Amino acid sequence: MRRAGALSVRRVGGPVDSPPRVAYALGRRVGSAPVRNRLRRRLRSVVAGLESELVPGSAYLIAARPEAVRMSTVDLETALRRALIALQDNAS
Repeated sequence: MRRAGALSVRRVGGPVDSPPRVAYALGRRVGSAPVRNRLRRRLRSVVAGLESELVPGSAYLIAARPEAVRMSTVDLETALRRALIALQDNAS
């Protein structure tokens, strides 16, 4: 697991012939259901832009703390990119 700001990312490997899978863990502390759903949509958009950096066959769990709600999309992307790089460095 790697944390970057208000986001943390876990990765587990799997069969390399399958595409990467991503799940989101947004607890009630993040906010009400509409707030969590909005953040989940924003994170999905960021992940779509970073899809080339995801390892095929891996499953990712992206967790967010309440501060993530107030982060801009650029800040979310930066934090997620840093966490993914840290995961890759750790795997090497």
